Amino acid sequence: MADLPSRARRIVADAAASQPWRDPMPWPTSTTAVPYPVDVLPAPMRAAIDEHRAVAQQPVELMACSTLAALSLAAQHIADVGRDERLVGPIGIYTLAIAESGERKSTGDKAMGATALRAGADELAVAMRPKLASQAATRAAWDERVAGLRSAIKRTAASGKKDSASTVERFRSELETLERSRPRSPCWPRLFLEDVTPEALKAEMGLGWPSGGLWSDEGGIVVGSRGMGDDAALAMFATLNRLWDGGQLQTDRRTMESYRATGRRFTACLMMQPAVFERLTRVAGGAARSSGTLARFLIVCPVSTAGTRFYVAPSRTDAGGRWAARLRELLMVPLPTTAADLALTPPVLHFTAEAAEIWRAFHDAVERDLREGERLAELRDVGSKGADNAARIAALFHLLEHGPGGVDQPIDGQAMTAATQIAGWHLLEAKRVLNETEMDDAVRDAKAVVRCCLDAGTRTRERVAQYVGRRRLRGREGRQRRDDAIGLALDLGWIRDRDGVLEPHPDAAAGLDR
Repeated sequence: MADLPSRARRIVADAAASQPWRDPMPWPTSTTAVPYPVDVLPAPMRAAIDEHRAVAQQPVELMACSTLAALSLAAQHIADVGRDERLVGPIGIYTLAIAESGERKSTGDKAMGATALRAGADELAVAMRPKLASQAATRAAWDERVAGLRSAIKRTAASGKKDSASTVERFRSELETLERSRPRSPCWPRLFLEDVTPEALKAEMGLGWPSGGLWSDEGGIVVGSRGMGDDAALAMFATLNRLWDGGQLQTDRRTMESYRATGRRFTACLMMQPAVFERLTRVAGGAARSSGTLARFLIVCPVSTAGTRFYVAPSRTDAGGRWAARLRELLMVPLPTTAADLALTPPVLHFTAEAAEIWRAFHDAVERDLREGERLAELRDVGSKGADNAARIAALFHLLEHGPGGVDQPIDGQAMTAATQIAGWHLLEAKRVLNETEMDDAVRDAKAVVRCCLDAGTRTRERVAQYVGRRRLRGREGRQRRDDAIGLALDLGWIRDRDGVLEPHPDAAAGLDR
């Protein structure tokens, strides 16, 4: 009698196995992308995109992503944006474009602003060279005086003379006075960072030029850098979050100069292949998402135009030249800084009554969509940044439209309407891309389970754990993924469970390619 339950289970399992297989359901596929609202972009940006797109025939999402990032890097130092009297913050944005090799990411990135901004930074450095040379000489002389006083203190203290104590005290007082008047090291305008560790990123932004960006048209350089090892990645994500928020950067070191820096402004523009993006989502156990860093990015993953890009002779309308000139004009606006530490203290852009109402309506609509069962319920991290990104984009559109003089005018309803449409599109795109990534992971695991069963005809759950992805599906987290993968394969009908033994569908091998 004690054996009856197991015998009963086998009878039930044998009966189920004797039943004909049901037709398996197809593997889940990605959702359809929503067309990018290119028509709402400001006229100078749209004209530059149209000119380049007519020849290069790239996805419009890639070019729009590059233009937004270029505008952010050029203008982020000019102003902050106030969503109300209390909610005031930077206008810099983070963008992330995902596309296969051959989508001409680098070409579009250069044409849409990167080349113009690099030239502008070089021009700014040349103009500043005499001032920086003077700063270097002043700092060198100061260093020599400090070194001399320290050496004098050491020699006097070791001399044992009767008045050595008073002399040391006098030198110490002089050294203290010098330390209070420490001149700043020369600061070159370095806008673009790429292969950088979190410590170097903090130091560059804390001690260097106060407006910059993490910029790469080959995101593998960033994701594959030393700064993205599992341990360093947590510090990198935290630093990126701090820079996006405009928070204080602080480092205390014994062997190098310590610093506390505020008033920094930052842009990120990353382009990468899908495989690199997948690696980014897995770094440090998924910390890019769980830390909130990925939520701050405006993500695009466009449908490829490869196979339709037939040769078109170039015909310039000079829209690109006008776009580059506007970026240069914004970039050359003098930094609104304090003299001591180059902390940016930009004026605050506010909304007109109409723009404020549009922004509030967008904020509340996104918030409602975060409720359980609503369309952004699984995207609460990204959704929580949607209204903030809309305000930043509106401020950038405003400065693009009005130039440096725009700091004396409020952001109007037209700029805000366009910004909310762009920010809203990116929310839907993030949902598609991130859900697709998670879905792809689940489908990939489930297909691995089916392959495992095919290799041996049948497999127990325990053997699946040993066979499938020896690193990916082991451990506590791995067991949960394994069980989810088995569950998905069972639900779709590609395997069935015979009393703990997993049996593949007769058409499973062919189904793996569907």
